[in-house]
Amino acid sequence: MHVLTWIGFPLVIRHGDLHNILFLIAFSLLLAAFLHFLGIRIIDGLICSAIGVAAHIFEDALVYNPAYAFLWPITSQKFGIGIMQETRNLVGVASSTVLLIGIILLALAVLLRTLVEGTDWWRVFLQGGKMDTQ
Repeated sequence: MHVLTWIGFPLVIRHGDLHNILFLIAFSLLLAAFLHFLGIRIIDGLICSAIGVAAHIFEDALVYNPAYAFLWPITSQKFGIGIMQETRNLVGVASSTVLLIGIILLALAVLLRTLVEGTDWWRVFLQGGKMDTQ
């Protein structure tokens, strides 16, 4: 737990306080704006960052039950699935099993995009360009 001072008021931030849809939206908008500055379309940055944060929240839910108040500010109720045991065995940070699930989901997302758009998207993506919308 960290105590920060912000405009003269103590602000207490604990792990999990930012694991909610409000932070997901705010972070995704800020990151999309930053990525747009680097030449990436706003919608692409928004979708990628939102998926990344959502995947992190989902993986936390897999490990903890109850986990966090994911739907805050709509509700303060804590949700979680808790079907996996927490083991901090990858550099003391994450469970290698949960990480493996994330890698598999990423591979499935890449496969799905390849099936929908064909193989050209990968070459264009690596070159930092935009696909033709013809």
